[in-house]
Amino acid sequence: MELARECQAQGITPLFGLELDVAHPAGTPRRAGGAQARLTFFAKSPEGYSHLLRLCSLTQPVSLRQLAEFAPHLVMLSGGARGRLYALSLEGRWGEARELAQEYDALFGDHWFVQLEWDTPAQQQAAQGLAALLGEGRCVAGQNACILQQEDRLVLEILSAAQQGVSLHEVSLTARPLLSQKEFVQEFSRFPQALENTRRIQELCSFELPKQGGLPSFPEDVSLEEEVRIGAAERYGSLSPEVEERLSHELEVIQEMGLADYFLIVADIVRFAKQQGIPVGPGRGSAASSVVAYCLGITSVDPMEYGLVFERFLNRARHTLPDIDLDFCYVRRGEVLDYVQRRFGREHVALIGTYGTFGEKTAETMVRDALQVKALGAKEKALVGKIAGLKRHFSTHASGVVISAQPLTCYQAVRADRHMPVTHGDMHALEWQGLLKIDLLGLRTLTFLKHIEEQVKGSQPRFGLESISLDDEKTLCPLEQGRVGGHLSAGKRAFSRSSQAHAASFLC
Repeated sequence: MELARECQAQGITPLFGLELDVAHPAGTPRRAGGAQARLTFFAKSPEGYSHLLRLCSLTQPVSLRQLAEFAPHLVMLSGGARGRLYALSLEGRWGEARELAQEYDALFGDHWFVQLEWDTPAQQQAAQGLAALLGEGRCVAGQNACILQQEDRLVLEILSAAQQGVSLHEVSLTARPLLSQKEFVQEFSRFPQALENTRRIQELCSFELPKQGGLPSFPEDVSLEEEVRIGAAERYGSLSPEVEERLSHELEVIQEMGLADYFLIVADIVRFAKQQGIPVGPGRGSAASSVVAYCLGITSVDPMEYGLVFERFLNRARHTLPDIDLDFCYVRRGEVLDYVQRRFGREHVALIGTYGTFGEKTAETMVRDALQVKALGAKEKALVGKIAGLKRHFSTHASGVVISAQPLTCYQAVRADRHMPVTHGDMHALEWQGLLKIDLLGLRTLTFLKHIEEQVKGSQPRFGLESISLDDEKTLCPLEQGRVGGHLSAGKRAFSRSSQAHAASFLC
């Protein structure tokens, strides 16, 4: 999605591809066992793009035989210097290389190519051997590009040294900067057909990624307005003209924006948790300004009583989905996630992935350690600037869950080797695709409050947290005086800051 968004902004049609580790079978007795090697795939159409997502969701290495069902909508390249054909060529095992090419023929027909690329004389010799063996018409010009410019090479070396836990002098890289068009043509001057095949692949694989609306429908045929009216009668009894007008306005906006199912889904999740005795937060953020959410039981704060403005949460000018954060007992949040999976299907529900990045301090330490300097000059600071912000590791969002209309792999690749799948794309990619994202956060505070409630019920069976008065003077008096724990003056300062923030949030 990052590639698609940036290309869209620049008026460029991207080619969507995937490098994949594939397990090649042992085959004939002459082949010394199976081997894991890299293959490259490009999508020929939106269907091919969905095939890439499905392939990327499989546990790697993927079996060569698994590729058969994906082949019709893909172009396959042999993986270049990291592919199996190159390995066989470097070892002079030409018979096995020909047999492997025949297997590729059976899978992809005319839509697979020998990926010619080299950074060393040995790799160049292997490329020449493969072109001679299989014919230049079967080849395509390529490059394994890890850096854009020569001055980026030191950045790559520093990253490699940190990853391997070795000194900078122990790092050996053969990577070259991305070739310009002129350099590329010159590099492959003896392989004109391979150059021409790059244009052929561009023609085969140029398509616009369609706008994807992934909002799911509520499983049952339920009317949002009827559910809201039932809840409104429970919350307000007879409806005043003000409440009636507010409800009609909110429902009109929600229906007009196609979000009725979104509210029904969120309400269903909250209803399940409450029925199971799982503590649920009263609602927070801008969602607390919706009377519809209040009547559905999603929130427990009456927006009419506190003068909260619905447009802060949702309005016709908004181009992104609304954001309703749900808080659950930390200990029992897993039960809620399991319910969501059962309700909407494992293939339709996933946690949201996120990416940790190198911070500036970490980047400074890496540069100092690699270059063995104590102070950072202009050159070293430039290196820090290039490293800081780069993706460092994959992780899981603390609360984000995505629910999709079609199986998630129609929109996003997922890591499926877990109790609950995790999307490869982060929350920004999912929002750009129009997928339904809900934050289901586990709060220790709710768990703690539940334990307190149970202890108090031991002596006062009728006690409940929701029955506590919100205008109890004995409770509010210490807060007004800043007596909230710790030294009085410190408490006053803390209370003052929190009060200002609280007031500011409502004023906004």
